[in-house]
Amino acid sequence: MWLLQVSKSAGPFDALLCVGQFFPDSPEQLEEFTAYIEGGSLPLPTYFVGDYGVAAPKFLLQASKDSANRGFMMDGFKVCHNLYWLKGGGKFLLFGTDLFLLLFEFD
Repeated sequence: MWLLQVSKSAGPFDALLCVGQFFPDSPEQLEEFTAYIEGGSLPLPTYFVGDYGVAAPKFLLQASKDSANRGFMMDGFKVCHNLYWLKGGGKFLLFGTDLFLLLFEFD
């Protein structure tokens, strides 16, 4: 995966912040993406905000039903090993640093 290549050449990194679309937008990419995520092979904590794409409903519905994800999460909703959904907005703690997240759309 490209993340491992970048980490080896320019890293190491403590975390990955993904803004924009995280999930694939075509069904052809769904199987590979699902296998990668469900295989638990994310090499570092990955935080994302983009809650759209063909795989989003499956993974985000599962995460929102998890009792550990009830209420506002200061470090994101855990989707699976090393994958966190920064749902909504607000202040959260990431590796000892206070961050503020504001999500909105331009029309």
